[in-house]
Amino acid sequence: MKISLIPAILSTLLTAALTFWIYNMSSSDEYVVLLTVGTALTFLLTLGGCLSVSLPDSRDTINLKVWSGTMFLLAGIAALCFAGLGVNLSAYVVIETLLLTIHLLVIWKFVS
Repeated sequence: MKISLIPAILSTLLTAALTFWIYNMSSSDEYVVLLTVGTALTFLLTLGGCLSVSLPDSRDTINLKVWSGTMFLLAGIAALCFAGLGVNLSAYVVIETLLLTIHLLVIWKFVS
């Protein structure tokens, strides 16, 4: 597994910008800090896999990028829904935990 530096920096900057946007959308919510941290973590892991990680086999690299991109879209939709509609703490924790767990398990399967 190889991580490219410039795409990793770009994915970190894009994560920061998108997380700030989500934060501004939900600034009046009670759990805004939890939403911000969870969104940043999810965006960073999915965008990092999508933009900056490559594997020795090109098929696995393409599968990893498609999977990470799909999970980024799902995480973005979930973040926008929670920011726009308000954060229900239990639903947010369960959905974000499931998204991250499934994403990391699939990436682990690609790498091993």
